This record gives sequence, C-alpha cells and structure tokens, in this order.
Amino acid sequence: MKVFLVLGVLCVPNVECIWFTEPEPKKYYNLKKCITAATELGNKMYREMTEQGIPVRLKTWCRGVEYHGEYS
Repeated sequence: MKVFLVLGVLCVPNVECIWFTEPEPKKYYNLKKCITAATELGNKMYREMTEQGIPVRLKTWCRGVEYHGEYS
C-alpha cells in the first residue's frame, strides 16, 4: 500500500536551507488530501516567517512511500 508524506524545504537567502516534515507527520492515503495539507502548511509557514520580517523561499510537496503496516 502506498501512503503519502508531506515534505518541504525552507530557505532563508544567504543563510541556509532546512528540510522538514509536518510537526507531527501524518500518513495520507489520498494524494489530493496530502497536496492540500502540504499547501496549507507551506502557506502557514510562509505567512509566519514574512510577518517576522524574515525573507524566505519555501517549497512543499508530497512523497509516496510503500507502507506495509505498523509492525512490518
């Protein structure tokens, strides 16, 4: 079974780039729901950073991974 996870990268120009996942990663069984969650997370992070005056470049996406259950 394939599940989807939200991934992203946040870059502060001339400082560094940081790869991230959701604060409490969720498994999405539907790609469309994952993309919606990724977009919402990206928008929220972008808004918070720009409100603090931090210039930021941000990209979020979903990655499909094989999932074989909790105990595999």
